[in-house]
Amino acid sequence: ALEAAEWGTRCKRQSRVYAVYPETTSLYAATVVDNTTYCKGDDDIVVVEFDGDEEDGIMPQRHVPAMLVTLIPYEMGGDGP
Repeated sequence: ALEAAEWGTRCKRQSRVYAVYPETTSLYAATVVDNTTYCKGDDDIVVVEFDGDEEDGIMPQRHVPAMLVTLIPYEMGGDGP
């Protein structure tokens, strides 16, 4: 739980991340919408909006298990230190 809490302080709202798109095995760039994770079974969940995922002018918010989300390195256009 301590590790999850520490990760949550680094992965804040509006952080740029790579996350596995639901029902795929592919990582896509996304922005964190909700940095407070909550349990869904045994997995903490992060709410993200994937780049280019707009549907009818609306950007859907996707729930992704935290273990499938990683911060984008600063050198690759992620958030600064």
